[in-house]
Amino acid sequence: MSIKIITDSEDCSKNIIDSRNETRISNLEEDRMIWKQICNSTFKTIESNDECEDGWDGKFVKLSVNNKNEFVAKCPEIIGKTKRNKIKTKNNHELQKVIETIGKRLWRMNSIYLGLNSPLDITIKMIQDTANQYLQLDETIQCFFCREPTRQSIDELVQIAYLEEYCKCDEVEQLNKEIILLDGKLNKKSDPSLKKENIKARSLDAKVVKQNQIFYGFCKYSGPTGSVTSSLQKNEVTDFLTEAKNYLDRKQDLHFFAQIDGVAGENEIPLLKGQISDYEEKLFVGNSKQVAAWISGK
Repeated sequence: MSIKIITDSEDCSKNIIDSRNETRISNLEEDRMIWKQICNSTFKTIESNDECEDGWDGKFVKLSVNNKNEFVAKCPEIIGKTKRNKIKTKNNHELQKVIETIGKRLWRMNSIYLGLNSPLDITIKMIQDTANQYLQLDETIQCFFCREPTRQSIDELVQIAYLEEYCKCDEVEQLNKEIILLDGKLNKKSDPSLKKENIKARSLDAKVVKQNQIFYGFCKYSGPTGSVTSSLQKNEVTDFLTEAKNYLDRKQDLHFFAQIDGVAGENEIPLLKGQISDYEEKLFVGNSKQVAAWISGK
């Protein structure tokens, strides 16, 4: 997965768009190679890894559904044998992910044309035919069928990289959705005692360390006004700010920031600042450039 992160500009919104575009080009190059692999390979459809046969020159594929009735593909490859002389396999994740994406798309968009009554009706031949159709398209149309950069958390990655580039601090860490604010406390999302229905604020995205100070951040890019991302923007940030204030009402040992980029999101910053007027020493809302300056000034 060749994600491209660009931080050339002090305008983080521009960096996000540039990174999306460069990543889309990279994704297309990689996906085209896998489309060709799907078209040119001979597949044997199996139901269990035990059916993998040593000496088979083609590829194995298992097509099934999960407990949500969503199409699932697995592509086991033989990597050797156990001490008991049983076949050892390892899944080809890149190949099966593209096969799975095509299969889901066929079920969602083409089931009526293909006469599909269930995702289980999808065959590897249908997927091969679709991959071949993708390869016949002009590159400008192929972009619509390759992996979408916005599904790779690229916006957040660019915002975190921006802090690494422009913020005067000791350390910037991506938190990988592991920590949430709930009831005025920092919690691990994996904590089994947490009830999902009680969680309102999204998980924290970044941790910044500057000398003996720690800053936890919520990152969000919001597209043009009226888009899905812009409609979700304000509620998500408000939930984060509410939980951050709950924490600061209990303890004053941490700082928090909402890092918001994009036209629609930045338009909301003045209103959001009004929600934290009594917490401005420890809590900040702004775009990436403003957040970097706030942390650098601490």
